[in-house]
This record gives sequence, C-alpha cells and structure tokens, in this order.
Amino acid sequence: KRYAIGKIDEDVYCDAISDLENDMREAKLELELAKDIHIITSEPRLDTIAKDFVEHYSELWTTGKAMFVCVNKVTCVRMYNLAQKYWAEKINELEKKIKIENNIEKEIDNNRFFLEYQPVLDAKTKKIIGAEVLSRLNSESEGVLTPGSFLSAVDSVGINDKFDYYIFEKNCKWISNDKKQREQYKYTINFSRSTLCEPQFAEKIIAIAQKYDLNFSCLAVEILEDKNITFDARKQMIDNLSVLKAKGISILLDDFGSGYTTFGDLQNLDISVVKIDKTITQNSVTDTGFIILKNIIRTAGDIGFKTLCEGIETKEQEEAVIKAGCDLLQGFYYYRPMPVAQLEKVFNENSGGV
Repeated sequence: KRYAIGKIDEDVYCDAISDLENDMREAKLELELAKDIHIITSEPRLDTIAKDFVEHYSELWTTGKAMFVCVNKVTCVRMYNLAQKYWAEKINELEKKIKIENNIEKEIDNNRFFLEYQPVLDAKTKKIIGAEVLSRLNSESEGVLTPGSFLSAVDSVGINDKFDYYIFEKNCKWISNDKKQREQYKYTINFSRSTLCEPQFAEKIIAIAQKYDLNFSCLAVEILEDKNITFDARKQMIDNLSVLKAKGISILLDDFGSGYTTFGDLQNLDISVVKIDKTITQNSVTDTGFIILKNIIRTAGDIGFKTLCEGIETKEQEEAVIKAGCDLLQGFYYYRPMPVAQLEKVFNENSGGV
C-alpha cells in the first residue's frame, strides 16, 4: 500500500491510502492529487509524520479548518463533512475524466459531435464576415460537453489528428449543403500544432475541401496555442501553412499575447490574421492596456497582418479596440456561440460576407 498526507488547497489537509496493484481507480485518483501531497511509502514513517503533521497544524486542527489527519495506517480522526464532499467531488471529476478518455475515439466514430458557431464582425461595418467553428460532444453518458471537458482526452489518447480532420470535414460538409449562402462567409477551424506538423496535413485539408467542391477562400485554419515543438516539426508546419495560404485558405494565429504564442511566430509563420488574446482585449480599457493593444495592432499591420480582438464583452472594450485600429471583432458583446439554425437566421439578418 501507499500512503499520502499533506496539503491540497489553502485550508484542505488530507491523507490518501490506496492499493496501487489492485485498485486502479484509487491509484489514478492518488496520482492525480499527489502533486501537492507528501507521499509516504514506508509504514514506520507514517506515524511519525502524522504526529508531526498534527503538531504543525494544531491551530488549524483546533479551529476546525483542517480536514482530517491519518494518525496510523488504517485510522482517520477528526474528519469533517467538508472532507467527504471534497473527496467525492475529486473522485467524480477523475472518474468522469477517465470515462471520457476511454470513450472519446468511439464518440468520434459514432459521430456524437456537433458544431456551434460564434460570428466574427468587420470592425468598420459591424457586418458579420464569418464565424469560428466550435465543437461540442453529445455524450451518451455525460450529456453535452464543451471542449474544456474533452480536448484533454483527445490529446491524452493521442488522436488529435483524427479529431481535427473529423471536425474540419464536418464543417465542410455543412457548408456544401447550401454553398450559395454559406460560402459568402469565412469559417475558422482550430487545429492543434501536432496535426499542423504532419507531413500530409496540407494535402489532406485540400483534399477534403475539394471533396465538397468548396471555394478555399471560405476556409480558415487557426493555430492553437500548444506545447513547444521541435525545429523539424516547426519547419514542416510552416511549409504546410504556406501551401494552404497559397491556395487561398486564411491562417489565424490564436491567443496572441499569452502562453506559447509570441512575436517570433509573427516573423516565422505565414499567417493572415493575428487573433489577440481576450485578456489583452479586456485590459484595453486601461491606459497601459490600451497602449499594449495599440502597439500589437500597429506591429501586426506593419508586417501585413490583420488583427482580430476576441473576448469583447462590453461597449467600452469595443470602443477601445476599434480606437486602437483592430480589423475584426468577436465576443459575447455581439454573439455567443450558437447552433446552426440560429446562425443561418443571423446570416439572413446581417448581410455581409467575406
């Protein structure tokens, strides 16, 4: 058996006991929670550390802020209701995560995903010129899930490429069902960098678009913020994007100003639009934030790229990003992600197009 005792959150102290050889569910739970927990692997040390633990946190113990402390290998004392609730929530979260991972490829094969769209507007005319394509999973066991609940499973299982091509083709098929109306707009699809680095990526994207006889100008590829990639992989990605852009497919660099996306990407990637992270967009109402946004937009424009400010939620933010010179607008202030039927209604009410 393996024993753990320590601090999880600010006022949450606990122990975890599991048989790693015979109970995989408990093992996965422990490994997930053990990031901030002191692991004890030898039984003789357990009583000593438990005693030290109680003494060290005696103030928390007496005030009831400590959750529970294991004072020997099988007995827990002073366990509050909050502890039971906390662990139950953690167990449910991990069980859900494991279940999604186990079923994610089957969900793709069974076509359990559907698409929603969030419109993008021209900053000068306020007309809709396109939309970002967002995937949703209608899971039989978990109900409707957003990307935050299943993309990590896609990555963990190692099927980013399968998922990316599946969503891209699903959107292409939808456009082809009413080409006259839908090809007037540009649809942006998110792709992981691992998929973008595949040698056959550009060839596959072009083949799917041609399968549905689509105009390349209505399609856009969005590069997701992702982990660092090797020099060779980056070179392959750059080559792939250049091929797609030469065909008329737009390339968007996502979440600029946060995470792994940097000014180096502006220099190295043959992109069309810089999508500015919502934190920068929303901070633009401050003096410093406005200066930062304005200079990002100016730099992108000098290089020859358009800019898109995402995450606009207020009139003040809209006024700031327009004043800073942003070309394209997106956010809850205008539209939330919507199903296909609502998107078509919005298209009819807001004539615009690419």
